[in-house]
Amino acid sequence: MLAILVAGCSVTTNIPKPNESYKLTDLGTSVSTVAIPVSFNRAQLLASINHRLDGLIYEDRGSSYENMQVKVWKIQPITASFSGNSVTYSVPIRAWVSASVGLLGYSLSSELEGELAMTFTTTFTFGKDWSMVPKTTMTGYTWLSEPKARVGRLQLPASFIADKALSRAKQDICNKIDENFGDCISLTAVVDQLTTFVKKPILVNPDYNIWLVLVPQKVSISSFTSTDSLVSTTIGLQAVSEVVIDKQSPDLWLDAPKPQLVAGNDADRYVNINFGVDVPFEEAEMLFANGVVGKSFSQGRRTVKVDSLRIYGSGDKMVIGTQLEGSLNGWIYFKGIPRYNHATNSVEMVNLDYELQTSNILHRTASWLFKSSILESVRRAMVFPVGDELTKTLAEINRNLIRNRNIPNLELNGKITELAIDQIDLIPDAFRVKVKAKGEVALEVKRIQ
Repeated sequence: MLAILVAGCSVTTNIPKPNESYKLTDLGTSVSTVAIPVSFNRAQLLASINHRLDGLIYEDRGSSYENMQVKVWKIQPITASFSGNSVTYSVPIRAWVSASVGLLGYSLSSELEGELAMTFTTTFTFGKDWSMVPKTTMTGYTWLSEPKARVGRLQLPASFIADKALSRAKQDICNKIDENFGDCISLTAVVDQLTTFVKKPILVNPDYNIWLVLVPQKVSISSFTSTDSLVSTTIGLQAVSEVVIDKQSPDLWLDAPKPQLVAGNDADRYVNINFGVDVPFEEAEMLFANGVVGKSFSQGRRTVKVDSLRIYGSGDKMVIGTQLEGSLNGWIYFKGIPRYNHATNSVEMVNLDYELQTSNILHRTASWLFKSSILESVRRAMVFPVGDELTKTLAEINRNLIRNRNIPNLELNGKITELAIDQIDLIPDAFRVKVKAKGEVALEVKRIQ
């Protein structure tokens, strides 16, 4: 009779499993933007230009002009000012000209010398390979000492001869400046080294072997600005973010093609990195099972124990199924929406409640279950604190940014100040956690070749 009585208190349910489905939303590609101010030390830059353009900077021995030879020396350091994508500078030089001078019907050889300040402007654009393309023009010159031609013992004013010689020589001088100027401010090497560095995977979570990889797709370069000590530009990177779970550093993207160079630079001054991490439902089940599976829940004389748990998606909601044994045998289902709680730094279920069919059937067969604490226990178990994980990840990323000199001749400095979960989407077999990072970085050219 006792066995009959116990059997009579036990109810077996056959609640239909809610349909598994996923909302067709365009998850898109995780695109990140990185704005990196790049600065050159102005004194180093001018020193490099002066080193490259020193002493005799131009010589024509008459091969081009039969009756005229020209030599030009730089006699004092060059001074320069930067404005946008152009540089204006003054080059103090000494010019020597040997030419034939017509006098009283005779052609006499003469030599002349003079000192002058020549002014040049170099405007530059960037090629598709990020190389700088300078174009130099001479904008004027002023004689510091009037040139005179020596004809025997006579000294004759000879500005017109010197002007003619410099007019013929100016294009060759401009070409030589272009050759040296492009080497002084070479962004090709800077961008190449920077994009190679960015593609190196970053271990953002060593506990779970999660690597973040940024694959640059586009590069933009802003106009130059200048202060008393620095010449600066900003390199903007648009990159696709990839997350890889691997015990070793993945190297699949290191051979990716060079990103496209685009005109202008509309990137703001911040680093905005977006990436998604997929958490398989199997892992979530093991995580949440610790708080529910094996626990017993009572209401009056009735008791049930949670035997197992399953998780999947249904539209934009997550379904949590729990298999019960005891006074009620069978599966019951709950539904909720996974959301990130910024106040508690945790993932939790919003509006978690009995699924509709479960609720309808339990009202008829086991209404006492509504009075038990099982729903509240499931609610508490469906919380995943991620604050500590985000803090560790933030520290790991910042360790790679502070005074990083892994790029030859460059020093990278920066700090990610914000790391938070942006949203959570349900996809087949997993829920995707979208993480948003924000901060600032800067790059200083430590050595100009």
